[in-house]
Amino acid sequence: MPATNKRHDPGGLGLWPNSRSYNHSMNIDGRLEKLVERHEALTQSTELLRIDAEQTDRRIRELADIVGGLTGVVRNHRDGLDNLER
Repeated sequence: MPATNKRHDPGGLGLWPNSRSYNHSMNIDGRLEKLVERHEALTQSTELLRIDAEQTDRRIRELADIVGGLTGVVRNHRDGLDNLER
């Protein structure tokens, strides 16, 4: 079998002429439009991930405050029990 020179096709978009998935009927404008669509989708996904991370961080801080409050309650109860034992 002859060796073929297949270029890596990032994301399988078919944008490289030597890639297996290259769409020969798509002109430069079509390929550019496809790249723009992919960029917009990635931008939207990144924004959603950022929002999710902010919400997760906020929830972790809330839970840390709750745990801190419970720690104080436990200390108070422990101190009360220690005073009863004396």
